[in-house]
Amino acid sequence: SLTNGKYYKLTNDIYLNDTTKENWQETAKEWFEGTALFGGTLDGAGYAIYGLYAESTSKNNNCCGLFQYTSGNAVIKNLHLRDVNIKAARAGAFVGKAEGILTIENCSVKGEITGVSEGSGDMRAGGFIGYAINRVTIKNSYIDATLGRTGTYGYIGGLIGEFYRGSGDTTSTINIENSYANTGKPIIDKCSSADGAEVMTYITINNVYSKTAQTEATYEATRSITGV
Repeated sequence: SLTNGKYYKLTNDIYLNDTTKENWQETAKEWFEGTALFGGTLDGAGYAIYGLYAESTSKNNNCCGLFQYTSGNAVIKNLHLRDVNIKAARAGAFVGKAEGILTIENCSVKGEITGVSEGSGDMRAGGFIGYAINRVTIKNSYIDATLGRTGTYGYIGGLIGEFYRGSGDTTSTINIENSYANTGKPIIDKCSSADGAEVMTYITINNVYSKTAQTEATYEATRSITGV
């Protein structure tokens, strides 16, 4: 990615859409769609981005978020997303699909995220990240948002939709600290690996609270990492 190793810093709030208007989503300017890949550092400096609107139901372009994909060593910090409205098969306020190393610190989200099921179980939506495939750290962050779905297939989590480890992978980890999720969903909805290896030993959650509506349909292992 051209952004690998680059540093970006906000100097003011950003208004992508006027969210003060009634039903602003009907005329919203949509955030970009393509194969945007981010591998640098974004420092929000305490500022907010308002009115991020993104929608995709395409199987070829089904990742939506502030960044569709991350790779390399990406960092998002000190940034607040307000009035988010995202609909996609792989949807996350910050990242649709996270690969490589991703750190999210001192961040927050408010708005609405909807996982769009394509009928094959491919939907993975999360408050912060839709689909996480490598090392993710979330610290000192929170989400207060509405998370929903269309259809019955797929996974949707308060912070991460699904954490996946490849066959023989011993480097992928999830570390979540001092964070809060008010979404009615478990922190992570599905944890899996290609070779059937134990996943829970690669997940660390400390001082995390989730206001959740845990259901029997949720992946069994997730119950021990939901929070209190």
